[in-house]
Amino acid sequence: MRDRFHRIIHYLLRRSQADADLDEELRSHLAVERQRRMDLGDSPEVAHQKALKDFGNVLIVKEATRQMWGWCWLEDLWQDLRHGSRLLRLNLAFTTIVAMSLALGIGANARITILDV
Repeated sequence: MRDRFHRIIHYLLRRSQADADLDEELRSHLAVERQRRMDLGDSPEVAHQKALKDFGNVLIVKEATRQMWGWCWLEDLWQDLRHGSRLLRLNLAFTTIVAMSLALGIGANARITILDV
């Protein structure tokens, strides 16, 4: 459990490196398939096209690989939090009113609860 947590944190902090490693691995698979086809007698262009066709859509393979890593939900949550904070910073008046309303509501609720006890 602890090892998995460390891997998730490591991935989140070094996500660009993980994506670069995935890109390099996919390129190497395509290069190996292309070379195999060239060894069978195809021209470089035809071998490249056949390797791409056999491999499938690279973007779909990347997404499937990321989902197999198992922490896409955490990455999505992180992206949502960053997006939300950017939106809140853009409209400070709205953010201030919402924060004050929440503080007033929570404070009033806590006060009523204390008085009832």
